[in-house]
Amino acid sequence: MTGNSRQLAVGPTALVAILTNAALDGLLTEEECPGSNGGSQSEACPEEFAKLAQLSAFVIGIIQIGAAFFQLGFIVQFLGFPVVSGFTSAAAFLIALTQVRNILGFSIERSQFIYITLGEIFNNIQKTNPVQAVLGFTFFFMLVASKHIARHYKAFSFLRALGPLILCVLASGIVAAANLDETHDVTVIGDVPSGLPPFTGDYQLDKLGRVVGPSITVVILSYMVCIANAKTLAAVHGYEVEPGQELFALGAMNLFGSMFSGFPVTGSFSRSAVANSVGAKTQLFGLVTGIGMLLSLVALTPIFAYLPNFVLGAIVLSSVTSLINYDDAIHLWKVKKTDCFLWFLAFFGTLFLGILVGLAVAAAASLVIVIFESVRPQVSLIWHVKGTDYYRSVKQAPNGEWIKGVLIVRFGAPMYFANMSFIRDTIQSLLEEGQDQDVKYVVLEMSPVTAIDVSAIHILQDTAKEFQKRGIHLCFANTETRVEKVFTRAGFQKTIGKEWFHRSTASAVAQCLEHKKRITHLQNVIVEKGNIPMINNHDNVAMLPHAEEVKAQGPAIDIDHHKELEN
Repeated sequence: MTGNSRQLAVGPTALVAILTNAALDGLLTEEECPGSNGGSQSEACPEEFAKLAQLSAFVIGIIQIGAAFFQLGFIVQFLGFPVVSGFTSAAAFLIALTQVRNILGFSIERSQFIYITLGEIFNNIQKTNPVQAVLGFTFFFMLVASKHIARHYKAFSFLRALGPLILCVLASGIVAAANLDETHDVTVIGDVPSGLPPFTGDYQLDKLGRVVGPSITVVILSYMVCIANAKTLAAVHGYEVEPGQELFALGAMNLFGSMFSGFPVTGSFSRSAVANSVGAKTQLFGLVTGIGMLLSLVALTPIFAYLPNFVLGAIVLSSVTSLINYDDAIHLWKVKKTDCFLWFLAFFGTLFLGILVGLAVAAAASLVIVIFESVRPQVSLIWHVKGTDYYRSVKQAPNGEWIKGVLIVRFGAPMYFANMSFIRDTIQSLLEEGQDQDVKYVVLEMSPVTAIDVSAIHILQDTAKEFQKRGIHLCFANTETRVEKVFTRAGFQKTIGKEWFHRSTASAVAQCLEHKKRITHLQNVIVEKGNIPMINNHDNVAMLPHAEEVKAQGPAIDIDHHKELEN
């Protein structure tokens, strides 16, 4: 009713359960949990620990709803497609490994680290139940076959949604008929307590201070997992999810669940994958699932007694394998190597460093790459397209021509303190390369520059002054409105001269050529009238060489405004 992801299934997940247990373990005092003796408090004092987890769900819900209210969902903007795809693939891989225990028939320690999970599997492989393993893999391949048939044969399309349910009924029947849970130790769900959980408002708020800090970690992880899952499913089905709305929905789930003794929840990779594989199209599937869950708790719990774990493992395994997006890695390698690097960093970081750390490392690496690319922005030389008034990059328009004496250059990034040294050095290098062209005008095409800071303006001012001493003018074209406002507030236009700011590259070049024409004309005037000094109206006459001699010569000519100046 509150989320906008159409396939996301929210509820208890192994990863958030592990993190919640680790975050809350040790928060009970010796008086509250006297039997722990430094061991696991969740095992020594399950009732008290459950109340602590309930309080954690309440706190997490409040924090997530508050974060949504203050529009803090923007943090997911740092999760680009390569990071989300790599993270989702790693999480799906971890979930697939954890289902091995259900198929092979032995228990392993739950962990978010792949090396621990693999170690548990190899250390306990001798405990494999051969009957359960054969049945597990048989039902796995039956599920894969049913999906293939449903996809290619319209008459059997119902198998996509009903296939898992049919196999659950079939597996339960086989186990019950052959009494496999007793004769061959095939693990089953067993007795499930019936009835709805009671409403409770006993949050034990006196422990609130202990829970807030550890809960923040769960808030971040659960939201990252939820939004990564939601974005992946949305990309598959071609729609967008609103991160802030998903954050609010997740908070509402935790807050409401805590009222019925629930512990922190998030978007489930495995159940979302199952929902997606059986054809969920809208959020209505969540309502149907919820009603079915309530009915099951009230009246259907006895039928789960013989439901074997191997069929549940087979369903999850067949569903999550579709979330391992190795084809994305291949595509990214062909398109952009740095994005492929981020995919593998997110993938292996999640596997070996854990969900939160792996995701954070990949997101941080993507920011570093963005900063590096902005520090060394793309440089484009611009020239005139013959027969038109257009100016384009030399790589885009092969039939262009250079404007003699005018260098037009474009930098594809905002100008700020970190990249201005590169921009200034690049301009200097281009001027040195174009010495034979006698460049007297540098036009900065500013359309990609969406922002500028004060440090960048100071460097531009220093560069303009240095250029003036060398007889070179700096001109600006296509300045964005926001950048232009910053220029105005900093007095930069007044310092450089408003005549050197233009709405188009063509207008800027026309200004440069007109200025060059005036200089040529005034040089002829000087020849006719005698040795009259030329100065720029932005020059400080007192700083010119032989200033006193200049003043003694009488009138000077302002080459910018083509008029004579008094002493």
